[in-house]
Amino acid sequence: MARFSFNLQEIGDRLTAPLVIVMPIYNEEANIAEVITRWSECLTALAVPFQLVALDDGSRDRTHEILLRLEAERPKVLCVVRKPNSGHGMTCRIGYDIAVNSKAEWVLQIDSDGQCDPKHFPDFLRRREQCDCIFGLRTSRGDGAARIATSAICRFASSLVCGQDLKDPNVPYRLIRRDALEKALRYIPPN
Repeated sequence: MARFSFNLQEIGDRLTAPLVIVMPIYNEEANIAEVITRWSECLTALAVPFQLVALDDGSRDRTHEILLRLEAERPKVLCVVRKPNSGHGMTCRIGYDIAVNSKAEWVLQIDSDGQCDPKHFPDFLRRREQCDCIFGLRTSRGDGAARIATSAICRFASSLVCGQDLKDPNVPYRLIRRDALEKALRYIPPN
């Protein structure tokens, strides 16, 4: 794995809540405060103890400044990690590595652009004991044709490998039992 100015194990050790949220972020100054606030309000209303790892993937706008302000306001629930830009997949992987080094029972991955609506989380919460992972399903997307085509190829390949139709294998709304995630990461190269 690449070297960073932070230690994945040390960050993971600071996370003690049963739910750790991994949120990769890049240039989201316009909505990051609202997204974090909406998720915090939802989880607080559900009485779900959580900690959110906000992974700033080298944002070039005011995102990091906003994240630091939010972290100062919510030091027990928000952990900001800044890293050089390496793309969404690598940022998710780093977040997953942090989460598996935590004491969490569950890891939730969501995106920072507001497309992952917290109103669906109570359903995930109700179903969690029946599964090791629950993936959301995007019914409409604000993405361009290239992104939609890439997702279709990913769906076909993933479904072929898994032997079942994975409707949206790259969905950014995933609740995964930490132990299952740790096992799955053994098959994904760290870089």
